[in-house]
Amino acid sequence: MLTAKGEVALRSPRRMPLVLGLVALLALAAPAAAKADYGAIAVNPSTGASGVSFNYRKKGPALRRAHRECPSRCRIAIWVRNQCGALVVNRVRYVPATGRTKKRAIRNAHRRAPGRDRLVAWTCSG
Repeated sequence: MLTAKGEVALRSPRRMPLVLGLVALLALAAPAAAKADYGAIAVNPSTGASGVSFNYRKKGPALRRAHRECPSRCRIAIWVRNQCGALVVNRVRYVPATGRTKKRAIRNAHRRAPGRDRLVAWTCSG
């Protein structure tokens, strides 16, 4: 209902708790939607060994964990935030890719790698 000043007025004071409840619910949901989770895949190009991390709140710890999980001389091949990542290798190189699901990330990596390839590792976060 409009007032004389053109403002919207609530029809009943009984609706005020409902409005306040919805506002409170939206305020609580906003931080959850902004949550970010990180994951990473590290690989040793000489040996093919790999290490994986997932569901870390910050990028740095995710990268360090992937390094710790991989034997010596590993490099980060890919890191992800709230999605999935996959790493495939063919005779020439390692090929990383991302996707909204594990299946899509692996499919995207296979599509980017020319010739015969094999899956090295995958991770999902978020």
